Amino acid sequence: MLHLKRLQKLPSFITNVLTSTEDKEAYALEIHQYQVDLKLSSPFDDSGKLIPIDIWWSKLSTMEKYTSLSKMVKAVISCFHGPRVEGTFNIMLDLIDKRSGRMHIETYSSIQSVKYKMMTKEQSAVEYFRKKKIFA
Repeated sequence: MLHLKRLQKLPSFITNVLTSTEDKEAYALEIHQYQVDLKLSSPFDDSGKLIPIDIWWSKLSTMEKYTSLSKMVKAVISCFHGPRVEGTFNIMLDLIDKRSGRMHIETYSSIQSVKYKMMTKEQSAVEYFRKKKIFA
């Protein structure tokens, strides 16, 4: 249910992808169908390794089943084409300083994941990392 709500909000963040009324209506229908589609291909290859999202979606988009959803996904996953860290500093706001260009991708990814989790839970860092029991 949470995924559906986020998918519903997505066109309001990326307003230049679904421009026609038909695309918007198709997208609304497709996200509901996508949520319950049991025939989607597995995101794992034969060895059990996760297939990169861009490759998985390119295979899905060739089926022409989710055309509007595929347009939106392509727009989202192509946002970070190029250097990942430098390209997203404007989103992170408080990471811009003279050392940020030398930050390892793992460090940046960790910071981004924590900030996203705090944002979705609408909590501050103190609230999110507060220990339930300090002493036994």
